[in-house]
Amino acid sequence: MALPVTPKYLPPFMDQKLELKRTRTLRKQTGQIDNLLKSYLMRMRPWLNGNKEALEFKFHHVWGSWKRHMK
Repeated sequence: MALPVTPKYLPPFMDQKLELKRTRTLRKQTGQIDNLLKSYLMRMRPWLNGNKEALEFKFHHVWGSWKRHMK
């Protein structure tokens, strides 16, 4: 029984399809990374502005809910 042979090169339309898929995936990933960075920066903003109390309160609240969750 002969194994299916994959061609060394793809026909142009297949290549374009793959390229589109690749760029779409990359775009999605960069978008996700952007969103993560934005949310992190938004969380850090009070501290960057010098309002440490607001930040401490925020993290204290997060830490409290995390501890409750771990019980």
